[in-house]
Amino acid sequence: MAKFIKTCEYCKGKYDPLLETCPKCGEVNKDDDLKEYKNIVPLHWLKQLFLTIGGSIGFQLVSFVIQVILILALGINKDTPAEEMLRFTAIINFVSYGVLICALLGTINVDIPKLFKSFAKWVPYVAGLIGLIAIFGFNFIYNLTLTILKIKIVDNTNESSINTIIGMYPVLSILIFGLVGPICEELTYRVGLFSILRRINKWLPYLLVILVFALIHFDFSALFNFSDPDYFAKVINELLNLPLYAFAGFTFSFLYDKFGLASSITAHTLNNLLSISLTFIPHE
Repeated sequence: MAKFIKTCEYCKGKYDPLLETCPKCGEVNKDDDLKEYKNIVPLHWLKQLFLTIGGSIGFQLVSFVIQVILILALGINKDTPAEEMLRFTAIINFVSYGVLICALLGTINVDIPKLFKSFAKWVPYVAGLIGLIAIFGFNFIYNLTLTILKIKIVDNTNESSINTIIGMYPVLSILIFGLVGPICEELTYRVGLFSILRRINKWLPYLLVILVFALIHFDFSALFNFSDPDYFAKVINELLNLPLYAFAGFTFSFLYDKFGLASSITAHTLNNLLSISLTFIPHE
């Protein structure tokens, strides 16, 4: 049964059924299944919807607008050197995430304190660390399996460009890709998308969020670049990277659902920070 609105038994007022008490009269919400949603940030479903849309479509829109502005201001064109294009890409990412985090927190507004409910406990942090270990364990086993099968896999386009930017702007990259980016994704896909779908069904949010989280890291341009002599190799490489993102998406969603936002943010930020730190290790 969908949980979008509840009628208070005492004052007959309407309120969000995920709240523990009626905001009008303070009457305790006695729904037996409320405990199933105890770790879901109790934002109004419209805010959850806005977080989902704003964090996904909004990010692309902001990136596009910034890209247009920079093209007009800096005169970027097809003859621009590759290094300058990477600086251009870095600026777009940094500014877009900066705008996005402000927009998402602005959407939550007066309900921001609700985000910190799980941060006061120690269990979510431990669960987050275990989740991080699970992600690294899965990545190791998956890559080992591909190696045994003699299937070569490299970082996809998304990871490759980010790694290059990290080398150029290490401090800003740690801040944006290691902290701001993961928090934005957690607000978008856990507090937003997962939460609103969790009101409807227990398994639907896992399926859709895992799918969406994997696909946002997929380079769809590779599918249409038919003139590329390495077309099939690049497309297959993108597909082989999907399970890594899918498992991470599942882990973050499970942590959020069972232990709260502190748990998924802990795992997500540490995962990104550790991945960034690995780029500073020399490779032969």
